[in-house]
Amino acid sequence: MLRKRSVYAVAATALLAVAVGCAPDAETISGPDPQFSKGHAAGGLLDSFRGVFPFDTGVIPAAPDGPCAFPINVVGVDKVIGQLFADHVVFHVESKAIVTNLDTGFFNRDNTTFTDIIHLDDGTLTTIGGRVRITVQGEGILFQDTGIITFDPSDNSVSFEAGPHEIFHGADFCEASDRPAA
Repeated sequence: MLRKRSVYAVAATALLAVAVGCAPDAETISGPDPQFSKGHAAGGLLDSFRGVFPFDTGVIPAAPDGPCAFPINVVGVDKVIGQLFADHVVFHVESKAIVTNLDTGFFNRDNTTFTDIIHLDDGTLTTIGGRVRITVQGEGILFQDTGIITFDPSDNSVSFEAGPHEIFHGADFCEASDRPAA
């Protein structure tokens, strides 16, 4: 669930920024605000941007309104480079997040680096890298979606997969936070 939210949030942010016409910065294309650069001819690149997007979900309620049996909060930052080509869109993402069980105070980390490629011809999404890597202090990696996977986001049908994709295939994300505080 959180994986899908992140994909759509990044895509929506990028498309919204393009739609409202963020202007290019002549001096730099890095920094806390999305910056755009046009006119690159190499490889058919039509447009690109960089941005740093902090996020805080606030309280995500316990079930039945939320995904877990207890309320959680997710706080983090996504550093994104987006590139628009004629037949695909590429997002390079470095994401660092902390997921906190608000009942117990227990938290875990999700530090990931991945590339998403949205294929405009058929609407499929290819993720390369570590989309999800949830670690628990003293235990190491509890869940991970790592490697490469190509799927159709409308129905989650997979056309290619290499590597473990535990969250994608239904591992209980909440299990990582269902613990007492250390």
